Amino acid sequence: MNTKGSTDYDPEGSTKLELFNFVRPGDTVMTFNGLDSNPKYIINGDSGSSAAQLAFNVYLSKEEGGGTVYESDSFTVTYKITDANGVEHVQAEEKDSTFLNSTKKVTKNIYSMLTVGQNTVIVTMKARNSSAQNSVTFPVYLIEFELESSFDYSAHWDPTQPIDVPISVKRSDTSLTLRVDVYIDGHLADLTSGNAATWTVTNTETNPTNRLSVQNTYSPNITS
Repeated sequence: MNTKGSTDYDPEGSTKLELFNFVRPGDTVMTFNGLDSNPKYIINGDSGSSAAQLAFNVYLSKEEGGGTVYESDSFTVTYKITDANGVEHVQAEEKDSTFLNSTKKVTKNIYSMLTVGQNTVIVTMKARNSSAQNSVTFPVYLIEFELESSFDYSAHWDPTQPIDVPISVKRSDTSLTLRVDVYIDGHLADLTSGNAATWTVTNTETNPTNRLSVQNTYSPNITS
């Protein structure tokens, strides 16, 4: 029995605590560019919108010897989207090391997971062989939008006189500022007041209407 006070006590055989010095590995961090927390806007039906097509670069590095060392690893990208109806959509994709520290972008079209209104998107990147990870959260607004305008094309238009153009707008989100530009013959027209033919819609009406009196100053050849 090896207890202190015992005739069989052996100090060399008693429990020992040995201390070791561990070298702390450099902190590995995952960073990215091409994504930010700014809101994105997509017109409903425009699945090819650049706002729906995410494209970003991912980097994995650590500080070592007073400099930055880039590491190779595979990683997982998880897309978590809570749509405007409160339904959660989660998709995860494995990416190999060729997507790290290079110009090769990770791409994902998220349009199919969106509904009309405000959607919350969280993109998370996590390295496979370390705890390095990063994420970004941003809102995506899928907007219902219609723009209608009509006038009598059969009339003979005097190129020296302005044209009265009725415009009707339908939109699902009235909190956003909408800018409507009027073009004639492919050129931005002028209002008769001399300002560019731009209507900035900031009122709270869901379906606002307006009549713009525009002048064709670029190619005055509008005829019946």
